[in-house]
Amino acid sequence: MKVGLLLGSFDPIHIGHVNIAACVLNSGLCDKVLFVVAKHNPWKSHEPAPMELRCAMIKASVSGFNGRCEVCDLEKGIEPPTYSYKVIEKIREAYPNDELYLI
Repeated sequence: MKVGLLLGSFDPIHIGHVNIAACVLNSGLCDKVLFVVAKHNPWKSHEPAPMELRCAMIKASVSGFNGRCEVCDLEKGIEPPTYSYKVIEKIREAYPNDELYLI
């Protein structure tokens, strides 16, 4: 399966994020989009909304995609500082038989 990885803080998720997922899925580039939620964007000075709330907002925003979009909150279990390569390594472990694509 081709899994697209959309990484971000999603604070909040917006129509641009949803449109990106829709374009990737509708074009056939990926079979699934994984929204990978960052614990805290190091380039933003404000404290983000709680990860649980952001994940719930994502789930509500992509509920119409019939399971082709998922939320990944594994970054909350990675010791800081978190870097994209660490997160992608963990995703690779969770999806060993799938092709992963950064979106």
